[in-house]
Amino acid sequence: MKKRFLIWDSPKQAIIMLVVVLLIIGSINVFSATYIDCTDPLEYFKKYWLNVVVSTFFGALAYAMGYKRIINNGWIRELSLLGILLMLVVLFFKRHDPGWAINGAVRWIPLPFMSLQPSEFAKIEVILLAAYVLDRMRRQQQVVSFFTHNAEFWKLIGTTLLFSGLVLKQPDMGTASIIFGLTFLMVIMAGLPRKQLVLLLGSVAGLAACLALAAPYRLQRLKYWLDPWLDAGGAGYQGVQSQLAIGSGGFWGSNWDYAASKYFHLPEAHTDFAFAFFCHENGLLGAALLILIFMLLAWAFVAITLNAKDLRAFLVSAGVTFLVIGQSFVNMAMVCGNMPIIGVPLAFISYGGTFMLVNMVCVGLILSVYDEEEREAELAAQSPDTRREDLRVVRGRGYGR
Repeated sequence: MKKRFLIWDSPKQAIIMLVVVLLIIGSINVFSATYIDCTDPLEYFKKYWLNVVVSTFFGALAYAMGYKRIINNGWIRELSLLGILLMLVVLFFKRHDPGWAINGAVRWIPLPFMSLQPSEFAKIEVILLAAYVLDRMRRQQQVVSFFTHNAEFWKLIGTTLLFSGLVLKQPDMGTASIIFGLTFLMVIMAGLPRKQLVLLLGSVAGLAACLALAAPYRLQRLKYWLDPWLDAGGAGYQGVQSQLAIGSGGFWGSNWDYAASKYFHLPEAHTDFAFAFFCHENGLLGAALLILIFMLLAWAFVAITLNAKDLRAFLVSAGVTFLVIGQSFVNMAMVCGNMPIIGVPLAFISYGGTFMLVNMVCVGLILSVYDEEEREAELAAQSPDTRREDLRVVRGRGYGR
């Protein structure tokens, strides 16, 4: 794999440093958006860094174990079953304790120290499950196709649909769409035939239209996305306030003490609309710098993905890239009014414990892909006798196969 990456020694170093910069920016943004609304001005700032510490531990654990060991040890099925169980618990709370509803939806399991959002874990689970199943199909010389008789492939599709359906019941169409889309994007990346790709895209468009028509609030959301000023004080309020916050920042940004969006005008200023709040306080210049950081992070992710020679590595890193980078740019497009508002946060900038944990695990997984590819390249460069001995040691640690 190519060692040098722009000004960094490697894509791995670039990812680590860029994520650290984003975390610093995110913590400052969360503090500025919340300090006037709390008895303790540092409440959310401290919670943000507590989330970072816990999430970094799990990200480091994913990195230390490596994507191959996680897949090879057969934990994916157990993780999927656990994810389904946790989502059923969420539906239980929705049915028996509606007081946990936030904005009309119940998506969290209340715990003494935090609230857990199982739908976020489902995103990681479908990435790992899809990489495992699709890699096995290719190793068995089977074509990735919707006309296959491979039982594992249909279990993958069934698990994805079950996850998406359970999340849709919360209701959370945005997250359900992401879970659904991640699996099918990875199926496409694994070599889905072109004719089936066209059929898939047509089916997805039809399904999306049916889901939009099935719930009046979704049609309303589309209507007020196209013109939020039709009901600026009601259904279009979020879109209007988001665009006003971005526009009010000007080129240099507003004075931090007088940014109107923090005084209860912009809803969810520290979560879903963190980018709009950042634009208000830091202006076009700050927004451009933040977008540049995400573009560099995306470039580093893509560099690792394109250099992956093992199909599992390629699919895991591609799925992680779609999840972390794709969600981030969807969030920015959403708050700018270029996409409907679907409740997708901004990676490392938005406040959220489960969301932060999943992003950190994604970083750990893609860094493990980089290390594994480097390890394989070093083995390939060695003499045959040394390579055989090192390969025996590597497989003994669970990295091979």
